[in-house]
Amino acid sequence: MDKGHQHVIPECYQKSWLAPDCPANFEPYIWRISKDGTTKKNKAPHNAFVEKDKYTIHLTDGTRDLVVENTLMQTEDAFMAVLPKIKAERDLDALDWARLCIFLSAMQARTNVMGNHWSKFFGDLHKLVVKSEKAHNAPPVTSLETEHMARYAHQQMVQATLQVLPQMLFRMSMAILVTDDKLGFITSDTPVHLNDPDAHKRPPGLRSPSLSRPRIEVTMPLTPRHMLVITHSGLQGYVAARQKDVDELNRMSRYSCLEYFISLTGDTKPFWFEKYVAPADAWENTPEGKSTLEREQRFKERAERWKKEYEAQKRG
Repeated sequence: MDKGHQHVIPECYQKSWLAPDCPANFEPYIWRISKDGTTKKNKAPHNAFVEKDKYTIHLTDGTRDLVVENTLMQTEDAFMAVLPKIKAERDLDALDWARLCIFLSAMQARTNVMGNHWSKFFGDLHKLVVKSEKAHNAPPVTSLETEHMARYAHQQMVQATLQVLPQMLFRMSMAILVTDDKLGFITSDTPVHLNDPDAHKRPPGLRSPSLSRPRIEVTMPLTPRHMLVITHSGLQGYVAARQKDVDELNRMSRYSCLEYFISLTGDTKPFWFEKYVAPADAWENTPEGKSTLEREQRFKERAERWKKEYEAQKRG
């Protein structure tokens, strides 16, 4: 089997969002909607979110190393072993929860958002190494290593994530939110979301989500009716989701996607597209925040003025 066409979002995962009103003479499809909600298209899961040799490592002898793709397929198989129990809302054992942790980790690592992030990170590192070698007339030794790291950054980070993240998640509390809402939970090309409800209380530079934060929430839609939630709160088992929580989780899913999200019926809600409004207790509204922002604005204006004066002197 060639395995050249590789899914960024697994075909087996997409199938839970197959359109319920698909005509009998049509191939089953999902509704793929653009991030801004302006366009939507029905796509068969085997044709959606797929790329050529996305996770393949090309070796120097011309062969294709499929270790990453094969590993991802194993995480999909494990997820599919648990999915029927979730749909039937049967109790899950420790192995089931472990499989969900592994699958969530894979889903977090395999997306284009993460691929783009790590490719840029290691690409910038490679440029610095090349620049340093040239500046010191050094032979290209380290740059050969960083070139390989940059070329296969995504593949390497998928493997690294699967070695570390599942163990961290398994130590946390795991629950599955359940909804009977007609639209249910949406999913996207970036299905895993980390949300810290207290992030807005900190300065912007300290708002990155971290599993060490006491109120961190790791979420991933499992089906239109089920949402996996991993926290430090002690929440466990199946929990009925309030409608406002369903709407807010869908808003976050739509906001955090890269290009597309999937809606079971192809319908959307205006709330999903509402702009974020900082809460009253946001850091920006505190005396410290206001003072810092005013100081930064003064510095920005001063730097802009100096720049204009410098350019004027150069011209004159």
